[in-house]
Amino acid sequence: MARNFLGRFMERLFPSRKAPVRPTTQAKQVRDKQYGGSTKQMARALGVTERTVQRWVKGDRTPRGEDARKLADAAAVVQTADRSRQKKEDAFAQRGDSGSGMTASVRLSGAEGGAPGRSKSPLVRRGERVVTVELSGNQAARILANPSDTEVTEAVSEALGDYFNRPSYEFEFDSSAVDFH
Repeated sequence: MARNFLGRFMERLFPSRKAPVRPTTQAKQVRDKQYGGSTKQMARALGVTERTVQRWVKGDRTPRGEDARKLADAAAVVQTADRSRQKKEDAFAQRGDSGSGMTASVRLSGAEGGAPGRSKSPLVRRGERVVTVELSGNQAARILANPSDTEVTEAVSEALGDYFNRPSYEFEFDSSAVDFH
């Protein structure tokens, strides 16, 4: 199973703290670590029924689509302690707009074509181009302050805007077209 966007980012920052792959294990860890064992709180936060969470934990059902993504995001975050994330966030914030040491390679292809798993960009005329950008300290800190796929996407898009000297341009890309280093 391919890792979700936030999961890949968190694994790069905390390489010894990988999220479990099995949804049953993810559900158990998220329920126990983030919601103190409360199925009701977890269900409310993820927008599903209590019975659904119970089935995930028991292994009777597997989350699909948006529910699977939400669970994977939560599992990626609970693998690290709040204190560890806060320390990294503070260190990145101190760097401000200078580099964070966190780089992302984005596969971009021309706007007309573009295979699946590639990002279509009008800034790439023909063929394909891999662009490696470094996230600023502020961008990396913002991801840790509010860990979500959306926040990672916005930070990488901002870094691409800085790279192409188009800060207000909104880059659209497939998250599978990004590798973190």
